[in-house]
Amino acid sequence: MYEDERSDYKPEPVNLLQHEFSVMVFLDYLCERPLDLIYQEKTIHQYQDRLLGELVSVRPDIRDSWVDNRIDDGIAQIITTAEQVAADNGFSQSIRKQSMKITLPLLIGFFAVSIFVMFFIQLPPDLYWLTYVIYTAMLLVICFLPRVINQRLVKRWMNLATEKGPLIKTHISGVVERFHNFIQFLINDIRQILTDNDLDFDNYRLMLFNPSYGNVKVLQEEMRKGVKFYIMEFEPLGISSKSEDVAEESDYDEFESHDNYSE
Repeated sequence: MYEDERSDYKPEPVNLLQHEFSVMVFLDYLCERPLDLIYQEKTIHQYQDRLLGELVSVRPDIRDSWVDNRIDDGIAQIITTAEQVAADNGFSQSIRKQSMKITLPLLIGFFAVSIFVMFFIQLPPDLYWLTYVIYTAMLLVICFLPRVINQRLVKRWMNLATEKGPLIKTHISGVVERFHNFIQFLINDIRQILTDNDLDFDNYRLMLFNPSYGNVKVLQEEMRKGVKFYIMEFEPLGISSKSEDVAEESDYDEFESHDNYSE
């Protein structure tokens, strides 16, 4: 996608760092929580065309690492695999669309019955109070039915992510390795940018969902809404916790056993 793109634009170091941070978080999250990003084709494409496209076009070395690690193909591979797993387990659409698909017929049916009762059934004068009961019921249904259905779907979705997440990762292990290589390349590049521009390492923190990268140190582990992530800091040049060249030394195997998901 980006192999032939060129640009004379030279971003300021801070702007470049912002782009690199965003790309790392996105790719790392996609590796660790692929189900969270499915059925969002428009968002994914916009992200690739804007942020990723700009980043890889302004720096030939970043573009080369992007192409060598086949990141575009990897994104498509992860999304396709995760969507197939979700569809096989009852989620062929996003939670929002699936919630509307269930809620809308129920609401229409309830309103139809309520209107029929109120306008086409003659109630005795001593039963007019039932009209207020129906109005109250309608309001309660409007307020709570979508919320209840959505909560149940979210709970099912979270259970699916917990149960099938490890299975998905076995089918995308080759992609994950390549993504980690590219992320490690960006980590090393950021360290170099910080050093070359005399920027304070303490002012730059990294939030990732996998703590196994080199040249960074985990400061703390946090959990929000069931998602674990790590706050890290960059180690200055000259201090290396793992191989400095991990992104360049790995061989990139084709997807031979992970092209298609199967239970």
